[in-house]
Amino acid sequence: MARFFSFLLALIALAAGGGAIVTAWVRMLEANAPHLLATSAPWSTAGLRAREDRLCLSAQPCDEVQLASAAAAIWQSASGSVRPLLYGAFRAAQTGNLAQATLLAERALVGDPRNQLAHAILADARLGAGDAAGALFHLDRLLVLRPEKSDAFFDVIARLASQPGGIVEIEKRLAQKPAWSGGLVTRLNAAPIDLAALLRLNQYTPETQSGYIQRILKEQGPTQALLAWLAFLPRQQVTSLSWPYDPEFKSLKAPEPFNWSYDRGLVSFETGGGLFVTYDGRSTATLASQMMVIQPGAYRLEAMLQSEGQETGGRFAWVASCYPNGPDLARIEVGGEHAQPKVFASGFVVPGADCVAQTLSLRGVPGEFPVRARLKVASIRVFPATTKAGP
Repeated sequence: MARFFSFLLALIALAAGGGAIVTAWVRMLEANAPHLLATSAPWSTAGLRAREDRLCLSAQPCDEVQLASAAAAIWQSASGSVRPLLYGAFRAAQTGNLAQATLLAERALVGDPRNQLAHAILADARLGAGDAAGALFHLDRLLVLRPEKSDAFFDVIARLASQPGGIVEIEKRLAQKPAWSGGLVTRLNAAPIDLAALLRLNQYTPETQSGYIQRILKEQGPTQALLAWLAFLPRQQVTSLSWPYDPEFKSLKAPEPFNWSYDRGLVSFETGGGLFVTYDGRSTATLASQMMVIQPGAYRLEAMLQSEGQETGGRFAWVASCYPNGPDLARIEVGGEHAQPKVFASGFVVPGADCVAQTLSLRGVPGEFPVRARLKVASIRVFPATTKAGP
């Protein structure tokens, strides 16, 4: 696995040219090294020298520009007692000596538990050693210390998820509900990870479940997406499910697209139930929608609603159609003034092929004049054609 500690160092470092590395640092290293470092540490026994404000190992060649940048960052961001440890850990990691890098970075954390470079080096070393739990511990610390850089750390954790035991450790941490859970699972939903394991991770973060369902829909189709969606519902809701979901607009919790998605600038859910819509009548718009999976057969679409507007102004239409771009199956148009709740209905047939899933949408239809219209929907339901009509 490619090393990433130098990338993390770049996130952590201050401007490399902001402070010079002076000869006093070398004197401090010489004074502190005996009691700070193990005598077996090769970089301490080889000796250090300062040369034009760049530190390099005298025992082996080094990239002076890179080490100068690292040294400047360490000088500015760490306390004096841990600087030699951090520099040694960085240099050991650069040369592939992960055991030595681990030893020195761990000692640095004793003196400075919040040191970001030490956590970055240790996360890298744990990843290299296949230690998923250890790597995640230090990545967790980095997420807490540098939340503004969370996307970069999420990318590393996504790679961790592909390692043996990685998903298990991530799931353990998500169970503790860290603040970054949603951001991480959103990133993982786009990663090449086992979908069954990903479903388990999404159980901890309801806000990411719609993204997961959309991935299943794209990769495996509506039937598998519905099965995944059902896995997120409480058992009592699964056993009583009918289409559409949440027919009285009571803000029932479930991910999209098998729950309502709507234009929050024009549509609102009323307290206690009901949908309220304001439409300017100027252009065609989808105001609310939901995917359904209805078996082939004859049905009736019923909507109980009231409206406010003019016959020549904007209108509303409830439309059921085959997903994704199939023909319309049912259409209920509403315009003008209906001050009292009224039931509107339309019969339709779901064909036996090429209509595995359906889209139910509330649309705004432009009128002859752009007059504002309002609509309040108490409920919308789909019944088998043999069922007795509603009130």
